[in-house]
Amino acid sequence: MKKLLFVATASLCATVFGAIESSNVVGYQQVPVTTGFVLFTPTFKQIGVDSMNLSDIKIVKADGSASEVDGSVTAQKMDDTGAYLDSYMYIEGYGWYGAEGGVTIKTGEAICVNNDSGETVYFRVAGQVDLVNKNAVSTGFVLWGNATPVAVNLWDVKIVKADGSASEVDGSVTAQKMDDTGAYLDSYMYIEGYGWYGAEGGVELSPGESCCLNNDSGETVYLKVPSPVSNN
Repeated sequence: MKKLLFVATASLCATVFGAIESSNVVGYQQVPVTTGFVLFTPTFKQIGVDSMNLSDIKIVKADGSASEVDGSVTAQKMDDTGAYLDSYMYIEGYGWYGAEGGVTIKTGEAICVNNDSGETVYFRVAGQVDLVNKNAVSTGFVLWGNATPVAVNLWDVKIVKADGSASEVDGSVTAQKMDDTGAYLDSYMYIEGYGWYGAEGGVELSPGESCCLNNDSGETVYLKVPSPVSNN
C-alpha cells in the first residue's frame, strides 16, 4: 500500500494536495484558530482509527514553535440538546488540563473552542487523512465539520444512508456556522434531490471549520464529503 506524507499549512492545502492519489495519506497540518469562539474539527485521524484524541492536538505558533498559551484557550464538546459539556484548558508544556483520561473526537465531530489569548493560535494535528469521508451524525444537535485538510463547499456535502444510497431527508437536517461571539448565523436546510437550501451561492468550510447541525430526521444520517484526493 502506497503511503504519502502530507505537510502543509491551511493556506497551502489546495495547491499541495490537488494531484495526490493514494489510499493511505499521512502527515500533519497547522490549522489557524482565530480569537473568540471557533468550531473546530481535526483534519486528520489517528492511523487506523476513525477518531482523534484531544490530547494529541497541540497548540503552536505560526512558525510551529511552542505557543505561549497558558489557560487562555479552552475546548468543549456538545451534547444532543445543544448544551456544552466539560471544559478543557490548554496549558503550554502540559496539554489539555482535564482531558488526561482521554477525550475522543470522532472523525467529522467538532468541538467548540474559546480562544481568549488575544491572537490567532494554530492547532497542530497529525495522523492519517480520512479518505472515506462519510461521517455519522446522530439525532439532535451535533457539532460537525470539514475533517479534511482542504477546503470544501457545503453545497458539495451530501447526506446519505449508511450504505451510501440517497437519503430521505427533506428539510429535517439544518446547518449553521457560528461567529466569534458564539452566535449562530444563517441556517441551511438539506433537501434530498436539491441540496442545502440557502447555500446555493456557496458556503465554504476551510480545513477544520465546522458548523452546528440539527438532525431532526429521527435517525442517524451520514454526511458524505468530497474526497480530498483525486479518484477516490
